[in-house]
Amino acid sequence: GDGPLVVHPFLADPMANEVHSDRRFDGVTLGHASPHHVSGGRVSYTVAEFVEAYARPSAKGRYGAACTCFFLDTATDVYEYAATIKHSLLPGGVWANVGPLQWHGGAGPATDELREILETEFGFEVLEWAVDLRPVEYRHDE
Repeated sequence: GDGPLVVHPFLADPMANEVHSDRRFDGVTLGHASPHHVSGGRVSYTVAEFVEAYARPSAKGRYGAACTCFFLDTATDVYEYAATIKHSLLPGGVWANVGPLQWHGGAGPATDELREILETEFGFEVLEWAVDLRPVEYRHDE
C-alpha cells in the first residue's frame, strides 16, 4: 500500500559532500509513495547537462520516480526543468524535490507561484509542500 517512502541519498556517494561519515546511512522519508514505483527498478545517475540527457525522445516516460536534491534553483529556466522531469516520468510517476529555491539573480518565481505552475501548467499533483523561510547553507547536513 501507499506509505512513507524512505530513501538513503548519501549511501551511493560516500565521501562526496559529507560533513560527518556517521550520517552516510541516514534515511530520508519522502511523504507517501507507492512501493511499485521503485520495486524492481533501477536508479539512474547521470553526469550530463540535465535537459540534454532527459528531454530526448528515448527518455520519454522512462522513469517511475525522479528525485531532485538542491537542484531546481540551479536552472536558468525552471520551466524547462519541470517540463523535462514531466517528460521523463511514467504516467503516475512521482517527483520528490528537496532543497532551497534560492534563485540566482532572481531568476525564478516565488514558491507559491512555482507550486501553482507545477500543478496547472505541468499537471503535477502536489501531495506535500513545505517551505522553510530560513536560507539554506549548501555545505551543511543538519
